[in-house]
Amino acid sequence: MYWDMTAFKFDEAKATQAACRLIHRRGGEIDYGSLVKLLYLVDREAIKRWGRPITGDQIVSMPRGPVLSTILDWVRNRFEVGEGTYWLAHIERCSSPRLRERKSPGLDDLSDAEVELIDGIAERFQDMSWPDLRDFCHDPENCPEWQDPGGSSAPIPFERVMESTGRSEEQIAISKSLARSSLRFDHVMKAALDV
Repeated sequence: MYWDMTAFKFDEAKATQAACRLIHRRGGEIDYGSLVKLLYLVDREAIKRWGRPITGDQIVSMPRGPVLSTILDWVRNRFEVGEGTYWLAHIERCSSPRLRERKSPGLDDLSDAEVELIDGIAERFQDMSWPDLRDFCHDPENCPEWQDPGGSSAPIPFERVMESTGRSEEQIAISKSLARSSLRFDHVMKAALDV
């Protein structure tokens, strides 16, 4: 049975800081399709290395490849009430479909290893345009976890991403356990702070 990626808590600060780092590495502006693909590749590489994503966003299959669901909505300016405050404070649309950094969020929420991973993805894919990135993520040699959703969207289970990056069943089980523990800890801390 597959385990849902929503077991990870979406981290708006890390997602925003990672996005701004990628925008900076692309010269201060980026088309939103490229940003969405690069952030997906960042989370995929983090799952491969550490058994957990950086952003914690839900990964889904879309007709144009795998994407991070919340981030895709945000770059398209589809916000729920109260969502995206930190993102909007730091990232803005400069022309359709391009985004730029409004104000630097810094990198305080990212570890040195996470920044290094983001920079590595930026460097590896620096010469790829949005169509190149889309084609790369459609290729089963590169992203076998993506399956054509037939014009709709479908969640990509965490286990499928881990399996496609070469993680063992034991490593998957450990990652699942750590994610559950982290969510329980967050829940307990929230309850304690609400008292």
